Amino acid sequence: MRLFGAAVSALAMATTIAAAKCAPVQSQPKQVPTDNAVTTGAPVIESARPDSVLLPYGGVVEVTLSGSGFTPGKPGQNTVHFNGTALRQVPASSDGRQIVFAIPDIISSGGEAPPSTLRAGSYSVSVETTSGTSNAVTVRVYR
Repeated sequence: MRLFGAAVSALAMATTIAAAKCAPVQSQPKQVPTDNAVTTGAPVIESARPDSVLLPYGGVVEVTLSGSGFTPGKPGQNTVHFNGTALRQVPASSDGRQIVFAIPDIISSGGEAPPSTLRAGSYSVSVETTSGTSNAVTVRVYR
């Protein structure tokens, strides 16, 4: 009987070793350290739509800037420069490719000067983020 018990133990041990050799290996994904801060260049404006607007007195008109490198999120972390005025905390789409901003009828003149009615003309528009300032595009305003 002892011989039989030793044979069973040897067989059990051989089965365990064989099973271990044949068992699939569970691989763990390699942990790669990541830096949450993404470094990008200055934003780029590819287009403004519409690039010509009819601004009614007492009204506002929305313009969509399309491009790349805008800071996504709400509240916004983008500053749109229009007619020498800085429109701050403008949100961008979640992919950082679009900004919608409003052109108002009355706009700040800067400093202590009172606001004034926006005149018809061509105005330069750019976007500033923490990564820099974009190229400028032109939006034409008609009255």
